Amino acid sequence: MNNNWIFAHKTYNKEKRASIEPVFTLGNGYMCCRGFFDEEQSGILSLGGIYMAGIFGPARYTPWKGKGRELVNTPNFYSTKIFADNEAVIADEGKVSDFQIQLDMKTPKLNRSYIWTGSNGNKLRLEFERFISGSDLHTAGQKISITPIGCSPKIRIEVGINADVTNLNLVSSEPLPVQPGVKHLNLVYRDSNCILTEIHGYEDIAIAEGQKVYFKTPQNAEGLIHSTDMNCRHIFEYRGIENQSCEIEKIIYVYTSKDGEKDPLSKVKKLLEEEVSYQEKLDEHKAIWDKKWEVSDIVVEGSEEDQISIRYNILQLIQSCPEHNSKLSIGARGLTGEMYEGCIFWDTEIFMLPFFTFTNPKAAQNLLKFRYHTLPEARKHAERNWFKGAMYPWQASEKGIEQTPFGVGAYYSIHIVADIAYSIMEYWNATHDEEFITEAGAEILLETARFWESRVHKNPFSGKYDILAVRGPNEYGVIVNNNLYTNMMAQQNLILAKTLIQLMKEKYPAEWERLKDKVSFSEEEISKWDDIIENITICYNAELDLYEEDDMYLSRVPLDMKKAKPTSKRIIDSTIPYEALMLYQVTKRADVLHLMKNLHWRFTHQQKVNAWKYYVPKTCFDSSLAFSIHAVMAAQIGLQEEAYNYFKVCANFDIRNVLLNTVSGLHFANFGGTWQAVVFGFAGLQVDEYHLKISPNLPRAWKSISFHIWYRGNLLKIYVSQKSTEVYLKHTNGKDICLKVSDTEFILNESNNHIKLSINGDE
Repeated sequence: MNNNWIFAHKTYNKEKRASIEPVFTLGNGYMCCRGFFDEEQSGILSLGGIYMAGIFGPARYTPWKGKGRELVNTPNFYSTKIFADNEAVIADEGKVSDFQIQLDMKTPKLNRSYIWTGSNGNKLRLEFERFISGSDLHTAGQKISITPIGCSPKIRIEVGINADVTNLNLVSSEPLPVQPGVKHLNLVYRDSNCILTEIHGYEDIAIAEGQKVYFKTPQNAEGLIHSTDMNCRHIFEYRGIENQSCEIEKIIYVYTSKDGEKDPLSKVKKLLEEEVSYQEKLDEHKAIWDKKWEVSDIVVEGSEEDQISIRYNILQLIQSCPEHNSKLSIGARGLTGEMYEGCIFWDTEIFMLPFFTFTNPKAAQNLLKFRYHTLPEARKHAERNWFKGAMYPWQASEKGIEQTPFGVGAYYSIHIVADIAYSIMEYWNATHDEEFITEAGAEILLETARFWESRVHKNPFSGKYDILAVRGPNEYGVIVNNNLYTNMMAQQNLILAKTLIQLMKEKYPAEWERLKDKVSFSEEEISKWDDIIENITICYNAELDLYEEDDMYLSRVPLDMKKAKPTSKRIIDSTIPYEALMLYQVTKRADVLHLMKNLHWRFTHQQKVNAWKYYVPKTCFDSSLAFSIHAVMAAQIGLQEEAYNYFKVCANFDIRNVLLNTVSGLHFANFGGTWQAVVFGFAGLQVDEYHLKISPNLPRAWKSISFHIWYRGNLLKIYVSQKSTEVYLKHTNGKDICLKVSDTEFILNESNNHIKLSINGDE
């Protein structure tokens, strides 16, 4: 296999293991497994780290509404113990050599190997392999090989399922906490191959897991089946023979009471009766991923390091997406850690969704349907806060309930309402998914528009509509009035609702009448929206031709960022307390620039340049959400080298543990942002109501990029080099595609399925 499909570490450092483990996560959207070591026997690192979509237990914090809940660290089905002459074989420093851990992203599977040296001089070569099936959500696999080197020790291997685990409690930056977290699992049943546990206190959930174990060795071996407490284990003892390997292969099955199975334990037991090999399951898994990569991959020519990083970001996005269930979404840390308790933020719609929209529209539809399923709760949230329509929570549970703890300020972070509306129309422009827009999307747009109608305040002095007491993307603004991002996105929300109403009247009149009756819509509402659209406060300095982040930003105290942030630590952890930030011109992450990326058609090129020059020096980049937006904007205004530098940070964010908090889970908004940096930034892809646009801005480090996208039922391959841009129609729905490449218009269809435009404009 080409090495640019392999992400690997070849050095071993036990102190940094906890931060490395999430980087090597495997998953399938139903469950994800951190890259912990199978054979770890004690301490926090022995607790595993396997999380399942929708599996939550009670938490100790008090949220805005309802019960606090958190992701549960579920039973460790890779639990393994190995002994050589009664000495535990574990990866302790001083005993490990020739170490290597590899994430094969093409398959994907995790391979790890090292040579272990015991206290008496015994040497063993250990090889571990695992996968989480992409073909069957409920299946995983494990393979272990042990080879004595220059010795013949007595070897004991225990492979099993360990339910005696707690949460990891790794929810803060380094250094790590000492104490593990809550124990959520209660034993109900255990036999030689299966274990059934239950979770209580938030929801009643049963988790059944089973293992089918194959032991392959040229030696005579004594096999035992043993179960104690909250473990079920297979134990094998034999005399090792020099340079001869033994192998253990294991197939794991997982079902829960939330999978539509009345008796998940019986389901698992029935599966264990089937004769199937580890290799068969692995082959099925690989076949599915081959199909995924056909559309999802981005091929970069010019930098192997960048190629690996891009594929890594794409892999993790796919692995944590619950595309099988429209009532679930992707949390800020996916299924890779416990920080934010698995809650859903604007990260999903604004950062991750575009990737799925263009590579897997069905998955994108399901992610948006999650917001439709939780629309009733959003209505309740608006009503309890004295507003109309739908107020989506800042930090949403899987039920759509606000989970932000009291005192954190979720009440003010309301731009998420407009973010969701914006993402629906972006999805519509890219897909023309009539089913979703008429059955779900339109209703969300109407109810979010109603929210803004009730949330604005008409200023009695200016006659303008203000939005008071908000927190924009720049969370270091604390609480401000008339945040530009919030106001213009709210304005756009109202415009989109109007546009969609007109679309529904013209193309889907029956569906419109049904929706109109369902939500008791009055045409008088549109006139109110028109007034707000026309008169909402937009902070703009004409003298500077500069859009202002909020109505006080320019009057605040300038700040020397080099002095305020002398290290990589967050500014609030080093020099300025959070409460004092509102005194200064300081931005946590892109705010105005993010708005200009979203609503790019509303700003001139010069206004984007002016905003870049003004705000970038005032930005401290204390967020994983910062770098990708800067990469996209820099590329779009012609700053290729700056764009490439921001991309490099973004693409390697968790790989390099930039904010020293990867231990608490991977940063999924950043993964989506990396894809956007490449496709929206360097390839210059944009979609509007009429056109698919491509305006390449490749960095000098790359010779070319190529990728596929789905666009309104058509599959396109796009190739961009330093010399030309080419678009191939790989699959068509029979309708013409209006394509604009570097301002040159083309029509792409079945008879004209390939266009090429040279950098000098020659066709």
